[in-house]
Formats: sequence, C-alpha cells, structure tokens
Amino acid sequence: MFCYNSHLDLMKRHAIVLVISSLAVMLLGGCQTAHTRATAWEYRVVSARLYYQGHPEAGLGQKIDQAAAEGWEVLSSGSDDGCPFVILRKSK
Repeated sequence: MFCYNSHLDLMKRHAIVLVISSLAVMLLGGCQTAHTRATAWEYRVVSARLYYQGHPEAGLGQKIDQAAAEGWEVLSSGSDDGCPFVILRKSK
C-alpha cells in the first residue's frame, strides 16, 4: 500500500510540473512574438516609351527617376503591346 501511494504522488508531481511547464512556455512564447503593424502602401503605374526622340524627359527612365526622388520604389515591370510599364509603391 505504501508503494502505491508514493507512485500516485510521483505521478501527481509529474503532472503538476508538466502543466506548469506548459503554461510557462505558452506565456513566454506569446511575449516573444513580434507586434508589428502592417505597412499600408500606395501604388502607381508609370508607362511611356523608353525614350522619345528629342524629348528624353518624357522617357520611362526619366519618369522612374522622378518617382524615385519622391520616395517611390519599383515593385514590378512588364510590357503591354510593346509599351513598357512599371508598377511603383511607397508607404502611406
């Protein structure tokens, strides 16, 4: 009978240690998650010929340079029927 009670006491201690350890891991794990705010973005599409003869200020490269000076960054680019375009974004 004595061995039976000590075995139950040992199991209770292990169960209590397991529950306390699990709670500690959950609480500490929750404290270490990053609490960052999602960034809101503005998007803009710029399209033009790569270079207009006699008017380099109207070319796509110049438009991208102007947008970059305003804080825009290139997100993607492509071409539709031979007219290149660039998708820009900047944080709000």
